[in-house]
Amino acid sequence: MRNTFAFALLLALAAVVASPRARVEAQSGQDLSARWNGFLAAVKSKDAAKVASFYSTDALLLDQGRSVLKGRAAIEQSMAKGLQGSLSQIVTTVLDTSSAGDIGYVVGTFTQPTSTGGQQRGKIILIWKRVSGEWMIVHDMFNLDGTASATSK
Repeated sequence: MRNTFAFALLLALAAVVASPRARVEAQSGQDLSARWNGFLAAVKSKDAAKVASFYSTDALLLDQGRSVLKGRAAIEQSMAKGLQGSLSQIVTTVLDTSSAGDIGYVVGTFTQPTSTGGQQRGKIILIWKRVSGEWMIVHDMFNLDGTASATSK
């Protein structure tokens, strides 16, 4: 009887893992990682319009010490200014990423050179939503870890 129960449990688990939904969720996470990498490549390219294209039309950008930016057009303007500075030199480390259905997130840290030769460090969280089959950033929030260091490390 115990062997029959264990075998039935194993079959049930195999059915869940092999289910179309489980395969879609696994693919969904891979698609989100690919979009994240595409977003970073757009930042490195210093193309504000391309960076903004990763944001939904009604996205929110929550930047430390500034008013909330609403919408792709406002975000593109902000990105254009940031990309003239050191934003394209940002280095990120992903701490966690996940998705379920049409919602996903990327959480991480970053370092970025300052205009005085130092480094600023901080944290990021981006909430993504699948819009018409494509992952789009709907909420982007970041903040700094204290003040920038005086010299690059």
